Amino acid sequence: TACIVGCGYPGNAEGVDVKIVNAESCEECKPNEVGEIWINSPSKAIGYWGQKELSESDFHAIIISESKNNHNEKVGYLRTGDLGFYYQNELFICGRQKDL
Repeated sequence: TACIVGCGYPGNAEGVDVKIVNAESCEECKPNEVGEIWINSPSKAIGYWGQKELSESDFHAIIISESKNNHNEKVGYLRTGDLGFYYQNELFICGRQKDL
């Protein structure tokens, strides 16, 4: 049995949007389902210096359901590479999907 400590409630921070996403399908995960942590906030960087393609995929990722609902507005998320899930609206981090 493993003990996992929650990281708090990111939905309470103004302008911060944290989603748990299936990295392969780019669809938002259900509560309690582990996926990659994606973040959008005013403090998010615009990308990697001189690496436009990598920046587009890592800093401007689009969730499938949001792209269907926001035809004119492109909301980009930072793909953190961290794995996590929400339990009772609290964020839990449980691993890494990619190396730094």
